[in-house]
Amino acid sequence: MPQHDPGPSGEHWQPHGRHAPPSWRAALGLAAAGAALWGLLACATPAAENLWYACLATADAHFDAARWDEAQGLYRDLLATAPREPLRPYLHFQLAEIARHQGARADAAAHYALLAEYPGPDDAYPAKARLALAAMAEEDAGPDAALPAYEAVIVGAPESAAARHALRWLDDYDGARQQPAVALQRRADLYAALHHTALAPRLALDMANLLGDALHDPDGAGQLLLQALHNHPVSPLRARMIWRLADMAEAAGDEEAALQALDVLAREHDTSWSLGEYDSPLRHQAMRRRAEILAGRGALEAAIAEYDRLLRAYPQHSQRARFAEARARLIAASGDDARHRAALQDIIAAHPDSGAARRAQAHLRGDAATTPDTHPPPREAP
Repeated sequence: MPQHDPGPSGEHWQPHGRHAPPSWRAALGLAAAGAALWGLLACATPAAENLWYACLATADAHFDAARWDEAQGLYRDLLATAPREPLRPYLHFQLAEIARHQGARADAAAHYALLAEYPGPDDAYPAKARLALAAMAEEDAGPDAALPAYEAVIVGAPESAAARHALRWLDDYDGARQQPAVALQRRADLYAALHHTALAPRLALDMANLLGDALHDPDGAGQLLLQALHNHPVSPLRARMIWRLADMAEAAGDEEAALQALDVLAREHDTSWSLGEYDSPLRHQAMRRRAEILAGRGALEAAIAEYDRLLRAYPQHSQRARFAEARARLIAASGDDARHRAALQDIIAAHPDSGAARRAQAHLRGDAATTPDTHPPPREAP
């Protein structure tokens, strides 16, 4: 193990104050006090940019430790000497947060209001400031009074994290009031203002859900989703929109349209900027759902073919044994006993330790005491 340099007494000196000899502990305390004093003096008039950033780190440390007065003084000095304009929004935001913690709501609102109109290129802190003003309005006058402020956050910076937070607040607000027609119109107005942004598909999906579920208009919801898919062909929500389109078609009694939508989803892969091409988490569910619809219509061979397709597409899926078991049940329903036995033997060979294999063995033995699994694999929530 590395050894510390010996101190004046010949002992090995530990750098942490509680283990140091008394005389050295006092020296450490004086050095720390001197460094702190020098830091305060230097931060009042930072002469170089690297020193400015060192002072910012000191201010942030005070903020994280809830030493509001010390942090406030340093942030004010740093605001007066900021070397570049884009650094100033962060300082305004920190000062506003301090004022809010101290109960100085007027000062906090003044900083937030100044920051909300900040002309800088980065909208992160202006959006956060507008969100904070909305929250303060809600605290002062209730959610109805705060509603326009939250909508302004969404419209003002639709790509920001603050906008996503405000949209979740809006979901809760409308959910508590149970007025789906009003909620639908509110999102339609937002969509009209933001149809060119990445938030538009989320708003379109929200409107479709309101139409189909709360207002019982699956036809209208389906038309809206078709238009949204046309307007936003590349979106992280594309798979969910197609899934919901199948939902609405099935609810409207149009199984053929549902099968077509699910087939599109079963054939598509999502594209991620970080992962490249990968399977949508809804893709295998689309194949299973197609099999269920086809089986319900009596098209057993088509349903069996859908499970064949699923098993080919997902050779390593954790539910593969259950998929094979569902396929075997469809073969049994078709009346082909030899093919059914072959399907059960395949399950035993491919998945010997699974529950599906145990049930297949029991069936082949003719063990009536063993209850077969008559339930399809669970469908994950989209």
